[in-house]
Amino acid sequence: MEKVTTIQDKYKLNIKDKLKADRAYNENLLQNKVVPFDNYRGSYYTINDNYYFPLSNRFNYYLKTSFDFIVSLILIITVLSWLIPVISLLIILDSKGPVFFVQKRRKNTKQLFTCIKFRTMFINDEADLKAALVDDSRVTRIGKFLRHYHLDELPQLFNVLLGDMSIIGPRPYMIAEDDRYESVIEEYDLRYKVKPGITGLAQSLGEFGFTEDIQQMKDRVLLDILYAKKWSVWMDIKIVGRTFFEVLGFKFKSQSAQSILESYQ
Repeated sequence: MEKVTTIQDKYKLNIKDKLKADRAYNENLLQNKVVPFDNYRGSYYTINDNYYFPLSNRFNYYLKTSFDFIVSLILIITVLSWLIPVISLLIILDSKGPVFFVQKRRKNTKQLFTCIKFRTMFINDEADLKAALVDDSRVTRIGKFLRHYHLDELPQLFNVLLGDMSIIGPRPYMIAEDDRYESVIEEYDLRYKVKPGITGLAQSLGEFGFTEDIQQMKDRVLLDILYAKKWSVWMDIKIVGRTFFEVLGFKFKSQSAQSILESYQ
């Protein structure tokens, strides 16, 4: 069988369910080369949908939901109550437009909800169609700062409080991105087994931001599925810890990431 470059190879995961990748990718094609979506004509990871999801258990679900509600309420009262006015003033002084950027995203039921963020771009017609690129000219000065430290995501604590999101879970993408990824990654729907999150397993491992590399996106999706399959309170605690250090600029070495991922098996 041909060797397939997957997240299993990247972090040497020993996934009990034996997630299988087909022979879509030629090893020589992937080596030192980005595979853009538009040129992708391969297949996908084959993942059995008939396994157990911990958060389908009522006790686990209500435990996580209670945690989300309590923590988001505390952070809104103690942090956002003073941080929103400060950041709002900086945004208003930096560029014209509203303080908040609202956009429709999909939650775990695949229904739409209004996702709230601090506005980090100048007003433009492509905000709902084109994700921000590296050094994107649409991003404002204060927007670069907010994005760098992920402060633009903090208003999503209100989404958590309303029950549309969780503090930890797969990141909700733009509808246009969702449709695009779903059309080339068959198991993409499994991300909807849990609520979308402000941060997630992939983000805590440094996997965030726009990408045209289909293999990298497949890796992120696999991490989202791994989270849905292996969820535990301890996993959430570790993700929160890693995200905190990631925001501070601390970059984990690959061996550290491997050790954390292997502990989920």
